[in-house]
Parts: sequence; C-alpha cells; structure tokens
Amino acid sequence: MSSLNQSEDLDSSGVEPDVLAEKVRDVNLDETVDSEAMADALRDGATSGLSGMGESEVSMVSDAPPSTIANQPFPQTSTKVYYHIDDEPTPYLTEVHVPPDLITLGDVKRVLMRSNFKYYCKALDQDTGCEVKAEIRDDMERL
Repeated sequence: MSSLNQSEDLDSSGVEPDVLAEKVRDVNLDETVDSEAMADALRDGATSGLSGMGESEVSMVSDAPPSTIANQPFPQTSTKVYYHIDDEPTPYLTEVHVPPDLITLGDVKRVLMRSNFKYYCKALDQDTGCEVKAEIRDDMERL
C-alpha cells in the first residue's frame, strides 16, 4: 500500500510535484534561455509540466499595462517598436524580443532587416525646447 501512495505523489514522468514546481521556477521563460539551464532541466525531467505553457501566457505579461507589469512575476521581455517609412502617415508596428530597458538600435535593425535606411528617434532639443527627430547611428546605443 505504501508504494501505491508514493506513486500517487508522482506525475507520469516520475518527478514529485514539489520538485517539478521548483525546477519550473528555475527555468528561464525568456526566448534567450540559457542552454545549460535548459539541458539540466531536461535531464532532470522538469519540463514535463511545461508542455501546456505556450507563448500566449508569456505574451499576456508583455501586453499588460505598465502599472500591472511591476506586479507580475516575469519581467517584460519584448518591446513594441513603431516606425515610419519615408513620409507615410501610418506607422508600422513590430515587436522586438528584447526588454525595453536593454533595447539597442542594432536589435531594431536585426528585426527590420532593411539596408540603406537612416534611423531617427524623437528627442527634445536643448536649445529650443522643441521636439525634433534625432538621427541614431551607433548600433550599441540604447533607445
């Protein structure tokens, strides 16, 4: 009988639920998952409970209003970038899978894959106090 009770505490992979929950917390859900951490988790059988987690759960965090993101257990992992091509009045929208506080011009260029473009951002001119378009050239510059 004791073996029956013990088997009830294990899921189909043979991992105890508490151990599984602990392993899931250790796995990084960002798209830049550390391959060693993932390999360790796979070796230990910790991903059997992850099969039901899709991108929809992760993207819900990034689509939430900023006031609720601070209360979420996972940080925002992508940045929405609005851009104009030439003088078109309607902006385009793309999502760059880099957190907003770490995004650089190089990250945006990799997603847009456009050559011979100049990149501008809105900036406040210190002399006039007016909003202007400032050209960005350095790929390592944070936006």
